[in-house]
Amino acid sequence: MKRFITLVLGAVLSIALSLPAWAQNTTGNNTQNQSTTTKKETKAEKKARKEAERSKKKADKDAKKGTAPTNTNKNTTTKTQ
Repeated sequence: MKRFITLVLGAVLSIALSLPAWAQNTTGNNTQNQSTTTKKETKAEKKARKEAERSKKKADKDAKKGTAPTNTNKNTTTKTQ
């Protein structure tokens, strides 16, 4: 009888200690994993996006470079007497 009670108490103790771990266990269908897999880009899309960013930066840089010399003479005014 003493062995039986020890066995039952050991089983109850192990189940009690396992319950928090079972409550935190993730299921097979995790919604966070599904949302990240749908947002992944293919290599071709990523390459196209980066190329578009580079061309935009270059166009902005060229536009800035082209307008820089014309903006230097803004404060020149002629005085009329």
